[in-house]
Amino acid sequence: MFIMFASSAPALEVPCPNCSQASSAIAAKNAGLGTHYVYDIPGGVARKYTVEREPNEMAGYDYFVFPDDVEQDFVDAVSALSAVWHETNGQMQKSVQVQADGDIAGLTAWDAFLPGPGQQQVLNWVGTGDVSWTNFLTVQAVSARALIAAAVNVLKSNPVVAKVTIVFADGSRIDVIVDAWDLNHSVVPDSAYDAAGNRIPDSISDVGGLVFDYTNNGAAEGRMRNWIQVLGVSVSVGVRWACVVSAAGTSCSPY
Repeated sequence: MFIMFASSAPALEVPCPNCSQASSAIAAKNAGLGTHYVYDIPGGVARKYTVEREPNEMAGYDYFVFPDDVEQDFVDAVSALSAVWHETNGQMQKSVQVQADGDIAGLTAWDAFLPGPGQQQVLNWVGTGDVSWTNFLTVQAVSARALIAAAVNVLKSNPVVAKVTIVFADGSRIDVIVDAWDLNHSVVPDSAYDAAGNRIPDSISDVGGLVFDYTNNGAAEGRMRNWIQVLGVSVSVGVRWACVVSAAGTSCSPY
């Protein structure tokens, strides 16, 4: 009789939410031969197993699951993810709002809603600033360490995202998504609103179906009117428009 090891098999990270120790061992066994990390994000539990086999008298194999010591990196990663899971009810995402200042104090959503220098300036500002979300920052701190591969994989496969609403000095706003793992950040499509609270369309195909109201903010009306006309849309006079798509094209009329 001899034992066969799967030492050359890559380690796997196996999710097992709300699993008991026995269920975790079964999950490891089902993953096949080798060393496997079984993690329970809701429970905040990290486990590690080695699965081996030996031939039996029936010309088959008997499988054995042995618990191993779990590296602190993996424990910390699962613990940080668990805190986010509980805070966000499993969504792993939270919205935070920040006031534009510093390098982007003089910008507006108009500067950031399309790719270009203004948008990049806003993204750089978000990327270097702190997101005021404690559990996000904890995941970020763990991610910044030199981690074992299993910890890296579990963090990358369970992304923690902050949706940052940036409010500019004029009252306009835009949303940026920031990933705690690599601080990758991008503008959320269709999230730019001007100072009057009207969404800024980024193309002519985006105008149809929108409603604009400048009753209480006539100063913002001119810029939106000019932009929509640049997109090739006819806009009637007035401070309230409803935009529709017809056979004749897209147009905005008073309502």
